[in-house]
Formats: sequence, structure tokens, C-alpha cells
Amino acid sequence: MEICNTLYVAKSGADTSHWLPLRVHHKDTDMVMRYLLSDFVSDSFADSCGIKRYEIEKTAVFLALVHDIGKASPGFQYKISFSVPERAAKLKCFLDIPERMDAKSIKSTPHAYMGEAILNYLGCPESISVVVGSHHGVPAENYEIEDLTEDRKEICNYRNYFGDTENSRLLLENSWKEIFNEALLEAGFASADELPTLNSQAQMLLCGLLITADWIASNTDYFPLISIDDNGDEIDQEMRASKALNKLAFPERWKSEKTVYSDSEFESTFGFLPRTLQKRVIEIVECSSNPGLFILEAPMGCGKTETALAVAELTASKCKKNGLFFGMPTQATANGIFPRIINWAEKQSEEFYHTVQLKHGSSALNEIFQRIQHGIPDEESDSGLIVHSWFCDSKKSCLSDFVTATVDQMLMMALKRRHVMLLHLGLSEKVVIIDEVHAYDTYMNQYLERALQWLGAYHTPVILLSATLPSKRRMSLVRAYLGKKRSDECFEKNIAYPLLTWTDGGEIKQESLPYSGRKKIVEIKRCRDEELHNIIRDAVDAGGCVGIIK
Repeated sequence: MEICNTLYVAKSGADTSHWLPLRVHHKDTDMVMRYLLSDFVSDSFADSCGIKRYEIEKTAVFLALVHDIGKASPGFQYKISFSVPERAAKLKCFLDIPERMDAKSIKSTPHAYMGEAILNYLGCPESISVVVGSHHGVPAENYEIEDLTEDRKEICNYRNYFGDTENSRLLLENSWKEIFNEALLEAGFASADELPTLNSQAQMLLCGLLITADWIASNTDYFPLISIDDNGDEIDQEMRASKALNKLAFPERWKSEKTVYSDSEFESTFGFLPRTLQKRVIEIVECSSNPGLFILEAPMGCGKTETALAVAELTASKCKKNGLFFGMPTQATANGIFPRIINWAEKQSEEFYHTVQLKHGSSALNEIFQRIQHGIPDEESDSGLIVHSWFCDSKKSCLSDFVTATVDQMLMMALKRRHVMLLHLGLSEKVVIIDEVHAYDTYMNQYLERALQWLGAYHTPVILLSATLPSKRRMSLVRAYLGKKRSDECFEKNIAYPLLTWTDGGEIKQESLPYSGRKKIVEIKRCRDEELHNIIRDAVDAGGCVGIIK
């Protein structure tokens, strides 16, 4: 009998009258995953993973169809049996689930970790099975994943995987093989030997995508539970998924098609003609073949923000990214830049709605953010920006199209924290702008460099803005992005200002930028304490400004 297709419980409801079979949940997740691959992630997703597109898509579908295989186990079925005793009774007619199991033992083997162990047991590459083990947000430590090929006495939680009898073990192994082989077939793999070996980028991004698909498929507003008397055999999975995704109603993702930025387009977007410095930066980006990291050092008031947004449109088009992240050092500066980001975002499409988020601890108090329409409005005269409810959760906000945030939201991708894969997924799909880089201390810079290493590996365009940077600091950021330990000394010694430093592929480039702004003369004068009063008085009387360094 095909137990996994009829009796294994994946989910239960608030009462004992509803449930969801494991087979149905796996198929729900599969349908959502296919939607995400076609309509949600950018065209650069496979490139960010470092794997061919057809391989990454097949692997993602396979993961969706096996991600909860750990629920096909006595440990999980025993735990959920108290919620749906009627379904548990039917399962026990075929599978010997122990009458009593140790709660501490069950807690030590969550179904995600059990899924990783089972996939390893079935011959799945560990680089893929670890994604299943991590899909609840935290990868397992090595000692937490049991080797099920060992002797029975060596497996600490044997009962949780195999039950107490040999018959139970045989039935479970057959169920696992059935789920595994069916997933291979549905995904387009002839055998497990065709499954690819995933690098760390692919593992991180596929895990973020799997979490997203699982969360949507697990939402009973979109994918409702079924009656306890229903086996789910008559469910039309395509119709079920279609209704769910229509109700979810994700707007169209942002796609920039800007390959050149004319003066008239710049004026239409920002309200003024580009200055000489801005035009030169835009020209450099237009001519770059493989844009990566841009570090723009220029005085206040010369239009760095507008330059960065124009560059973001160009690099998003070149690199096939579908969003923008704009990071500021504080909540006050994030709130200050937010209206300017909104004004720019409103001009990004006349045909489609796009999602926007303000991400920091007090964003709920921001009046501009709160005035933006929640859900797709009916009026044709609105801004075209919405706050979609699904992205309002703090862990999912960076999946929106346009995100304005405090920089710590981006730096958290360097931390080992729960569901960090979602942050990696969101930022890898965007152009990332970080302003006022000079304001960050040594502690924050360590996290910034680690985050840049990840973004460089994802081929994510990054634009860093600063009034000025020490040359060594500037080049340490470039090396972090490129994953290099050394760079040419000529870049370290360059003291030109204003200055653009950028990468084109693996090549580092620099150019001194033209600047027509007001020049200021700074005179450094050493003096004794008793002379200080007179010097300050004379300078102020002459209309000057004085800074004292002691």
C-alpha cells in the first residue's frame, strides 16, 4: 500500500476535524515553487547561485517535493496524532507507531533534521539534503544529523525514524523511496546521480526560496486544510494552487530596462539636469560590461543620492536584478531619505504596481509609510506603490521590490541567525545602495566586509556612497567584494577627490571625477595655548570657521 499517498499527516488544524496529507502539502509547495521560479525571482537567480538555470530550477522543484519527508516518521506522526486522532488511527492500521514516545527524544529530532538524515540515507548529495535540514531557518550541527546507515544500536533516536518493528522499518523505507523517486521524476531527474552538487551560494538562496514556498503553501488562508474524512485523492492541485496564488496576489516584480540615461530622462526623474559629476558616473556605468561594486566619494550636495538611483536603474538592467535596497546609518536618516526613494519609485512603472517597505524598529510610526496603500487599490490615479501584507513580516520585508532601511538590516546577512536565508535571497535579487559609509565604526565595518563578500559572490551590484574614505579602507571594501586578499598599490595611494572606484568583472578601476562646486581653502596652523584666543577671534571676525584639534 502507498502509505505516503494516503495516510501520513502533514498538518492539522485548531480542532480535530481538519488535516492535510503529506502528499498534498508537498504538491502545494511544488506548485508555489514553480510560480516563484517563473514570476518571482529575477532572471539572474541562477547566476547568483552559480549553477545553470535548468539545473537550479529542477533542484528547486525536487526540494519542494521532499522538504517534509521527515514527517513520514514515527516521531512526527506520534506527535501530531494528538491533534488528529482519527487519521492517526488509520495510519496505525498499517504502521507500527509506538504507543508512547519520549518527548525529549522527539524534540531533539525535528522533522527538518530528520528529513536531512533520511535524504542522506537514500543517497541524496549532502549539499542538497542540508537545504531540507535548514528549511525551518537553522542548519543542524553535524552531531544532530544521524547516520541511518549505521548499526541500529549506534542510532540514538532509532525509534523516531524506524519505529520498533522490522515491518515498520520496511514500510517506512518504502515510503521514503516512493517520495524520493517520485520527486526525482517530477523534477526531471532520471536518478539521484543526476542531482547537482550545490555550492554555498546555491544552498543559501535555494533554502531562502524553499522557506518562501513552504510558508506560502502552509498558509491555510491560501491552501486550506481538508475534512478529516477526505483522503485528498480528488484534489485538483493545479486549480487549488491557482486559487491560492490569485488570492495571494503578488504584484509584478520591478524590471529595469534602462541601458542609457539621457539628460532629459534624468531631469524627468529627478527634476533637474545632471551635473558634470553625475553625467560622468552614468557614462562609466553605461560602458561597463559586468558592473559590480561602485564606491562614490564626493562632497555633500553634489547629488550622490540621485546618481546612485540612476546607477541602480542601469545596473539592475545589466545584471537582471528586480529590486532596490537603500541603507542608511540611522532611523532618522532612513526616514529622511524615504520620501526621495518614494518619489523615484513612483516613476519606475506606469503599468504595474510595485511593493515598498521601510525597515527599521520605528517604521510603524512613519506617516509617509503608513499612508501608502495596503493592497492593490482600485483608483487609477494612485502612486503605483503598495505595501503588500505578506512582506510586512520583519523576516520577509527585504523580499519587497523597494526597501529603505537602516544599514544594520543589511549587515545581518553576515550573522548566523534564524531565517537569514530570506535576507540573502532578498538582497541577492536587488541593487544595494549604502549611504554615508564613512559613518561606520570598526565593529560595523567588519560586518560590512563580510556582507560584501556574500553580495560579491551573488554578483549583486553594490553602490557605496561616502563624503570621503581613507584609501586603505576603500580598498579593503573592494577586496572584500571581489574575494581578493591583495590589490594593486596604485589604488591604495590614490588621493584624488571626488573619486569613483569600481569593479568591472574582476578588474578594479578608478577615475577622478570633475567637480564644479564651490572650493574651500583649509589652512592648518599650529599654535600654543596662549595664542589660541586671538587666532579664533581674528578668524571669526574675517568670516571664517575654526576647528580645534588638541
